Order: sequence, then C-alpha cells, then structure tokens
Amino acid sequence: MSSQRFFRLFACLILSACVAHAELRLPAQFGEGAVLQRETAWKLRGWATPGAIIEIRLDGQHTRTTASGEGRWQASMDPLDGGGPYVLHLQTDHGDDLEHPVWAGEVWVASGQSNMQWTIDRSRNADLHRAIWDYPEIRILRVAPEGSADKTLEFDDAWRPATRGNLGDMSAIGFHFAQILHEYLGVPVGIIDVSWGGSAIEAWMDRDLLATDPRFRLIDELWREFEQRYDFAAEMERHEGRIAAWERRRDAALRRGEDPPRQPRAPRNLMKGNQRPGNIFNNRVQPLLGTAIGGVIWYQGESNARDPELYAELFPAMIGDWRDRWGQGNFPFYWVQLTAFRNRQPSGPDASWAFLREAQSRTRALPRTGEAVTIDIGDGADIHPWEKEEVARRLARWALAHEYEARGIAYAAPRIAGWEPDGEHVRIHFANTDGGLLTREFDVVHGFAVAGEDRAWHTVEGHLINGREVRLEVPPDVRIKAVRYAWADNPLVNLYSTEGLPVTPWRSDTWERTGERQMVPRFLTDEP
Repeated sequence: MSSQRFFRLFACLILSACVAHAELRLPAQFGEGAVLQRETAWKLRGWATPGAIIEIRLDGQHTRTTASGEGRWQASMDPLDGGGPYVLHLQTDHGDDLEHPVWAGEVWVASGQSNMQWTIDRSRNADLHRAIWDYPEIRILRVAPEGSADKTLEFDDAWRPATRGNLGDMSAIGFHFAQILHEYLGVPVGIIDVSWGGSAIEAWMDRDLLATDPRFRLIDELWREFEQRYDFAAEMERHEGRIAAWERRRDAALRRGEDPPRQPRAPRNLMKGNQRPGNIFNNRVQPLLGTAIGGVIWYQGESNARDPELYAELFPAMIGDWRDRWGQGNFPFYWVQLTAFRNRQPSGPDASWAFLREAQSRTRALPRTGEAVTIDIGDGADIHPWEKEEVARRLARWALAHEYEARGIAYAAPRIAGWEPDGEHVRIHFANTDGGLLTREFDVVHGFAVAGEDRAWHTVEGHLINGREVRLEVPPDVRIKAVRYAWADNPLVNLYSTEGLPVTPWRSDTWERTGERQMVPRFLTDEP
C-alpha cells in the first residue's frame, strides 16, 4: 500500500471514530441553569452519536429517543410546575452522560437593537442596583451578536443568574421586565436576550420571505446586486493603506509635540453585519424556533426610520413569520414605541420618527400584541434614554394584564378617538381613559397642532375638560382639516392617564409624508 493511500485511509478512520463518538450535547437554551417554560408541553432537542439511544429523566419523567443519522434527536416532555431546581439527566447507550440543574418558570425573548441590548452597567443607579439586587431565580441567557448568511441550529452561550456582581452586562429592560414578573408570579423567570445594537428589521427576518414577498422583493434584489460587487478584502487593503498614512501623520504630530490625529476605524464586514437581510434570523433566531416561551418583548425601529412606510409592512410580516415558524400559535408580542429624540420640535410637520411610531401602533391590529408608549421619557441628545426601568414597567403592564390576569392594572396608553368642531374651538375625544386624564408641569395641554386646506401647521394649546376631553384654542383664520398630537421626532407633551401613561402620538389626516423614502441603507446604491 502506498504511503499516500495509507494516510488517506488513516484519516478516514479517525474521522469515522470522531463521528461515532459525537458528544452528547444540548442547545444553549436547555443548558445548565436554564429556565424552561412552565405548565406547557415542550420539546427537548440536542445532538448525540448517530443512532444512539438517549434516556432522559426530569422530575419523575422518563422518556427515550434515538438520534438520527445526522446525530440530531428530539423528545416530547410533559409540563413542569414552576419552581426548581430540577435535575435534567441524559444518558446514551454509548456511555455518554449529561446532568445539570434547570428551573421551570416564565421564559421571554428580549429582542431588538441597542436600547434592548443596553446594560444595567450603563443605566442610571447602576452601582446601587449591583449592590442591592440579588435574584437567583431570574436567569439571563445573553446571546452574543453575530450574523451569517447560513442558517445555524445552535449558539454557544450560557445562562447566568441575576445575582450580585453578575448583573452589570445584562439587558436593563430584560432584567427589569423579569424582576416585575418574578415578584408578581413568584416563579423563576428566564430572559433570552437576543439583541444587537444598530440592527435593521430586515436582518431579523428570513431572507426567503423577503425574496418571495412582492412587497419586499426589491430589498433582496438590491442587496444581491451589492453583494456581487462588495469586496471586503479590498476594503481591508484600503484600510491598511489609511493606517500606514495615519501612522506617518501621528509620528510627525508627536515629534512636534501636538495631539495625534484620530486613528481610522476599521471597516465592518457587511456580509456578517446587522443590516443584511436574514443575517440575525439565520444565526440567532433560527436556533430558538420551537423553544417554548411565554412571549417576546421588542425594542427596535430606530435603524428603520429612514422608511417608516416600509416598516409598516415589515414589522407585522416579521411577527407573523416568527409565530408561524415557532409553532406556538400567536404567542404574545409586546414592543416599545420609539421615544423622543433629536431637538425639541413643534408637533405637526412631517417627521420620520413620528411616522415610524404610527407604523408600530398600526401593528396592534395583530392579535396578542401590545405597545409601550414612551414619547415622554426620551433624551433629545441621546438615542438611548436612561429610563430603562420605566420602559420595562410599561411592557410588564401588558404582560401582567393580558397573560397573567392581573386585576386593576392599566396597560394600554390613552389614545385619541377623534375630534370635532366646537364653536371657535376643537374638542378632542379619547379612549383608554378609565381613570381620566391629567397634565404635568403645565396647566395647559401641549403637543397639539392643527392645519387647514393649505396643510400649514399651527401649534395650539389645549385645556383639559372634566379630566376626559381636551378643548383646543384654534386660530380664528384657520378652517381645520387635520389635527395632530405629539407628531414630531421630539415633541413637547404633557398629557397622561391618571396611572401615568402618556397619550399615544396620533394624527387625524392620511396625508402622505413629504420626506424622502429610503428603502435600504445608502451604501447599497452608492458606487463602490
């Protein structure tokens, strides 16, 4: 036998041995310290040696399954009561053994972009919270951001308890949401934090959906054209040239005793980034499909404010597609409406963030959805408002009232139901105001604007009538055709329900936005 043939045969034998003794393992969501959705039948899945028989024991349950030819297996499990820790024990007829503790409780996916990813360490009173909070039965699975064109079935991350010294890098909204549920329900709560700062909604969606749906096909086509001409290696080569030039300028500045220029930032590989359609879905959502959950909380939209009209189609399509693929029916899906940002502006004139908020609100037409209105707690100078705890409270109101049947909890923000002329005034009617309305900081109501046939907007003040309606002071020379409330990137507003929920931004007109539509990021249509 030739040496070359011998080494090929030897390599095949080694490879066969590796496959024959494949490691018994579980996806991260079922790993050590996991929280499993209570009181629901669920499926455990994992990998083992092809053909191996796996024995599974958990809280008196005993079941058996067999790994497929690809080494994948799945087993149906009976519901668990909230509590723990339970011992999950798996053993194969090949001698592999796996045992670790798990809990049963409420499992929620926390998803979106940077405001959902924002950590406790970067939030208000972080030092105090790290010192006093200790919740061993709140457990967080932080899924590291990563994008790919290829679909995967697992990610390599671990559950951690929300205990002292362990909180800092956890999602602030995710933790606070879990904290409220845990204190109300008295059961463990698990948060699967799969969020990525700056991500576009297209990256969270299956690219096949975008490619086949006529409403979104152009997105896929533009990306495919860009992918054919995009050369990351050439980008890196040009970057190396910029670095060399920067080093010369830096050295010269240092010799003169001057501050050196800023180092050029390395380019990001857009093929693995958080804008490319399907990238996050493939790598981070796909592995979770089928995992039993209580619901999803979502904070995203800033990266899609370039085209709110498109977002109005994408957002409900994404929710519907996730629900279809998850196989758990219409699970709850609650989101944060974009808060105020940029310079303070009068209501009325077109603003892309106002239309994006409207797109989010219209998605309430889907069943088992809810919206946390946060127009009052933004930061004009920072796209990341500090009040993450209040955001979580407003999300938790929806979950407690709808999913856990908490009585007497207000959850839906007040909304405007319509308007009508009232002599020299305009009267505004409201819904979701069982406890009435109130103003803060000022006696007059701020945030309204009116327009006539010329579509020129006039900021107007209002007065609260009997805590139920608002009467607007209208300019005498304006014949009102439209009314808007909180219709700006960062409007001045001060109208609340008595429970402290702000009135939802609203408009009576259906006039098209005058700003430019931008379906995709500009780099897709720029010449290389």
